[in-house]
Amino acid sequence: MTRFLPLLLLLVSCSSRPFLSRDAFYDVPVGTSISSVMEDYGRPDELKASGDPAEYIYTERRELAPELMEHIQYVFLVKNGYVVGKDVRRDEAYPNHSID
Repeated sequence: MTRFLPLLLLLVSCSSRPFLSRDAFYDVPVGTSISSVMEDYGRPDELKASGDPAEYIYTERRELAPELMEHIQYVFLVKNGYVVGKDVRRDEAYPNHSID
């Protein structure tokens, strides 16, 4: 059992990622470098770099009910490496198909 402990610790440490909460999103001021945001909260779930400004999107998934999930996207609008605006997008609720 103890010989598997280092492997278990490695898997747990690699699987945890910083979480961008709603409060943390609102605490990031316009003018912050996107590299600073990524240092604190990791890579975005989605990056739309084709537009101007680019969109760095972090998604929060909340369980509304045992069978229902809500997706909230926290969007940083980035130009020349700095946050120039922010937006919050709420997706409709989706059926929860998590694997138990």
